[in-house]
Parts: sequence; C-alpha cells; structure tokens
Amino acid sequence: MKEHKALAGVVYERGDRDTLILAAAWQIPPVALAAVRTVHRGCGLVGLAFERNATLSTCTGGRRKRFALPTPLPEAAAVALPVQDLQGEVTAVVYLNFPDDRRLRDDELIQMLDRATTLARRPPAAVPRVRDGLLRLSALS
Repeated sequence: MKEHKALAGVVYERGDRDTLILAAAWQIPPVALAAVRTVHRGCGLVGLAFERNATLSTCTGGRRKRFALPTPLPEAAAVALPVQDLQGEVTAVVYLNFPDDRRLRDDELIQMLDRATTLARRPPAAVPRVRDGLLRLSALS
C-alpha cells in the first residue's frame, strides 16, 4: 500500500478454523515465502489478529521482532488487519510492515482496513495471487 508507505506486505486467506494460507505477497523476498505460507491462530502478529479478530500494530524501536515474517526485512513498525465477512468472521488478514519506527494513527488504520477489506472482497479472479513462487500483489502498491 504505497499511500501508507508500507515496505512490504502479505495477504492471508482463511484455510480452516485455525489456519491462514498465504494468498498474495508484495515485496517479500522469495526465500521467505516458504516460511510464511501458513499462519496458525494465535501465532505471531498475524495469528493474534486472526484469533482476536482485532487490528494489531507494533513499533519495534528499530529492533527486528519475529512475528509472521521470519525474514531480514528492515521494518520498524507492522500492522495486521483482519478482514471480516458480513457475519463478522475473519476471512483474511493483511499484514504490512513499514521502514520507520512510528505509531500508526487511528485514521491510517481505518484507511488501511477499508482498502484491505475492498481488496479481499473482490471476486477471486480480480485479486492477484501467489503462484509458482512468484510475488504478486500489484493491487496493494
């Protein structure tokens, strides 16, 4: 999401009751894809957002925290945005990380969640996917 100056991001779709499956990635190193293909409920920032059905963000003070992306990305802040269906169930989680150590304002989080929800609710053919190890998520950039 260029408008929010995100460094990288991923979109996870709900696989089953307790698992999210990687659906799309933007600026994620290819070596990291295998490590982030699935996220379990409650594991890392993405898994906690899934479990709690709540937007979560963090500032790391410049230190690398190992949440959903165990990769050498130089981010300092991250956000996990759960996308809900009309019944309020989490159907996807969008994870973004940022190069600067900053607190994300409420209005920024609302805009990001609106954008993430819009993307997640598009027909499947309209949303870029991770296929054959290639990174695709031009819709978020």
